[in-house]
Amino acid sequence: YNLSQKVNARMQERCTYEFQTLVDNYSEEGVKKLCDYFQKFRERKIFVVGAGFADLVADYIVQRLGVSGFMVFNRVHFYDYMLFREGNKKMMHSNIEPSLIFAISQSGETSTVLEDVERAAQNDFKVVSFTKRAESSLAEISDIVFVVDGSQQTLISSVPNTFFGKVILAFEELLGAYFEQTPR
Repeated sequence: YNLSQKVNARMQERCTYEFQTLVDNYSEEGVKKLCDYFQKFRERKIFVVGAGFADLVADYIVQRLGVSGFMVFNRVHFYDYMLFREGNKKMMHSNIEPSLIFAISQSGETSTVLEDVERAAQNDFKVVSFTKRAESSLAEISDIVFVVDGSQQTLISSVPNTFFGKVILAFEELLGAYFEQTPR
């Protein structure tokens, strides 16, 4: 029993340390806030947006959340979804509640991502973003911003570009934090 408790404590320390090294602006408050969002919006439609290589990360997040029991969508532009929603309200008076949108943009200035996020924010969705730039348009309109590789400001022709891989690892740590505090 004592040995298993020590191993569990070491695993907790290791996970926190790893997450802190992945996210430049790490805070316990940010992690807790996201865990609260996961809990609150677990039964609602969640969206993930990205463009270019960030779309690959978005697809990973969608698949990971999907196998974890969330209803999540990618490649359905939020703008199109809201038009569909507004049409439904007029025809059937359906009420789709605001939820959560994840946005991945290395620069924080990708126009297609910003359009979806702005539309989501206008409709009371919570915005969680992963970006390299804390002073970006995306960061400004996000409820939670995770800055990844912010100290490495090279956005073009950076080889190796570790941003996208680190976002996936950071997301895994965040989802792990949620499941540690929430029984499945």
